[in-house]
Amino acid sequence: MNYYNQKCPGCHKVFTKDDDIVVCPVCGTPQHRECYEKENRCVNYDKHSRDYVWSPKEEANTDNADNGQDYVVCSNCGAKNSSEAFFCGHCAAPLNGPVDEKTDNRKNENTGGQMPFTGIPFAQGFDTAYDEDEIADNVKLKEAKAYVKTNTLLYSFVFKNIHDRNRSRFNFAAFLFSGGWFLYRKQYGIGILLTLILAVCMVGYDIGYMALVQFTQTNSIVDQTDLYNHISSLPLDQALLYVSPLFFRALQYIVMIISGFIGNRCYYKNVVKKVRKTKAQCTNSFEVNKELDRKGGVDRVLGYVLLAGAFVLTLLPNFMLGML
Repeated sequence: MNYYNQKCPGCHKVFTKDDDIVVCPVCGTPQHRECYEKENRCVNYDKHSRDYVWSPKEEANTDNADNGQDYVVCSNCGAKNSSEAFFCGHCAAPLNGPVDEKTDNRKNENTGGQMPFTGIPFAQGFDTAYDEDEIADNVKLKEAKAYVKTNTLLYSFVFKNIHDRNRSRFNFAAFLFSGGWFLYRKQYGIGILLTLILAVCMVGYDIGYMALVQFTQTNSIVDQTDLYNHISSLPLDQALLYVSPLFFRALQYIVMIISGFIGNRCYYKNVVKKVRKTKAQCTNSFEVNKELDRKGGVDRVLGYVLLAGAFVLTLLPNFMLGML
């Protein structure tokens, strides 16, 4: 969420794009880092026991609004821009056109003061997503975002599209990193399975590739036709060893493509399941927010370890051949 033009409840100064903002994981209150560090706790800590949840308030902070001039409200972040601007000066999203203050006020009344997430390239074709929208039975978008924590803007549209239209989009992160992406997003069951399959593919490729290189050097093979003739004359078990790199590479790409297609739907189901389970275990919204913050997010350490492991396996054949 963007807090531009909102006031810090600690010092009552309006947030700017250059401010260092800390968001309380319990009540969602945005505050300057200095205000938080004064007491080393949320400025609204005293309200936590009453299940307090911070909500944005519209704050006029532009000369155009004060002078009654036309302005353009960014539908992505809510910032007010000059009517002559084509892109938002705060988030760089495309602007739709000028509106008068009365029209903008009616729009805020109809949407509960929440600004819709639109005007970003990857969101074209998606329905508008609001925090109070349900993406599944007994699961609101704001609860899913509390669990996702990172890249919430993208997954807001993804989850809304899956729920409303039963449509998803190809996940390129899941395609490129497959099992590693699932583990990074704390989907440990399918993540471990895909990681093991890909590890077998990479190790199998390395073994077959090194054997094939030694075979071509031993037999002084000069081109692909000569290589094919030599392999076809070998016993079946030896021939399979030398063609195994092609098999393991093909299997690896198949797993990666499948991961890209199922990534968003798997994550959607996992988030819905986690939110429902958390809400069933907690007695109030205070505990729900606290548990979602604790359980959610990403597993960066595991993601970096898997990325390093994949890099090592990729370089292993060249390293081993250099040792021979």
